[in-house]
Amino acid sequence: MNVYSLAFFRHEASAYESPRCGASQGCFFVNYIRAITRMHPAVYPDWEMWIYHDDRVTQYPYWKAMERMQEAGLFKLIYAGVAETLCGSMLWRLKPAWDAAVERFVCRDVDSLQTPRERKAVDRWIASNKPVSALHDSQSHSSASLMGGMVGFKADWFRARWPSYEDVIRVATQRNIDLNKHGADQTLLNAEVYPATNGGGDVSNEDRGSLGERSHVLDQLCAHIGGAYHVAPVVKFFDENPGMCSKLDIIRRCE
Repeated sequence: MNVYSLAFFRHEASAYESPRCGASQGCFFVNYIRAITRMHPAVYPDWEMWIYHDDRVTQYPYWKAMERMQEAGLFKLIYAGVAETLCGSMLWRLKPAWDAAVERFVCRDVDSLQTPRERKAVDRWIASNKPVSALHDSQSHSSASLMGGMVGFKADWFRARWPSYEDVIRVATQRNIDLNKHGADQTLLNAEVYPATNGGGDVSNEDRGSLGERSHVLDQLCAHIGGAYHVAPVVKFFDENPGMCSKLDIIRRCE
């Protein structure tokens, strides 16, 4: 099985818990669930979506709809415990590595929209048989070899090197990486995981050029992979084009 892995939680060290977020304070990420649940069946119909979460997000009014969606088989909700650190919780996205039923998984952000352009890159990664996927679709993505929310792994390759999630966290402690600092999960990936990729030789690496043009109508709904976008146009698009999402009726009933 292949898994599209997300981490959904709240932590006070997050910039999105700051008053600077205005009306989005404390509820920024939940707003994106309506979009990704519609896009996933259109782009990744043969991949499972797993959402690792804490207890605080269960307090959102929309959580009841998410539970109904899980019951309908749209995705899997996995309680990962209390979000003790900001980036330690972001690293929950790696947890499919330690499920023997998982062959491959990708780590993505809740506020990143699945697109056909991205899926084509993932399929090229699978065809390459390389153990690691890395996507870079913006100048802002040039600062690191592995982006926290734009990577993928062969599960057996990953767990052979890091036997558990706790081992990953232990390595961060040994390297004196502050997991409450924004971007620390990415720092850890590049300090610990990237050196295990044979100098990058084991990485299927794609940037804006190799990813190609946004030729599909669904590609137009997101600025770039990993980029923020407006949810309302995505929901409106599927409402007006119900044939693009095979699960739309189920999603609507759950909401």
